[in-house]
Amino acid sequence: FRCAISRRKHTLYTTKAHCMKGDSKCLQNGLITSLDLYTGEMDTLYKHLESLQAHEDRVDKLLHEKNVPHVQVTYDRLYNVDGKGGDIEEWEKVFSFLGVGPASNLTREQLERGMKHAATHPPGHNMTLANYDEVAGALEGTEFENLLHRRHRRV
Repeated sequence: FRCAISRRKHTLYTTKAHCMKGDSKCLQNGLITSLDLYTGEMDTLYKHLESLQAHEDRVDKLLHEKNVPHVQVTYDRLYNVDGKGGDIEEWEKVFSFLGVGPASNLTREQLERGMKHAATHPPGHNMTLANYDEVAGALEGTEFENLLHRRHRRV
């Protein structure tokens, strides 16, 4: 879902996909262009999410069929667990698979120090989506409901 929102943002605005930590001008632009995006019609959104899921499923199937070594992780677990940053265990899976970095006993401090980029969007979709309530209602009870994050109150 975050991928779909990001594509929408970069279709509407000329803004960098990633900002270095400390680049306040880039970060401010990224955050401003991330507020109040409109997702479009709900049936189109749902079909787009189905298409993204089908694509991901095809890639997973091919990786297994071709016996390609890989590790399965999610963006949200890597970068955005309860607004606190990444999940340590998820990163340890990546490091273990690659055979580099700390595959165990990774600390939050080590993880934060290793991150060179900063988030260019608010952590909650209720801040990002102008039609959050409509999207939440449309996704409620579907397989995509868990993709919607509400982390912060709108001001």
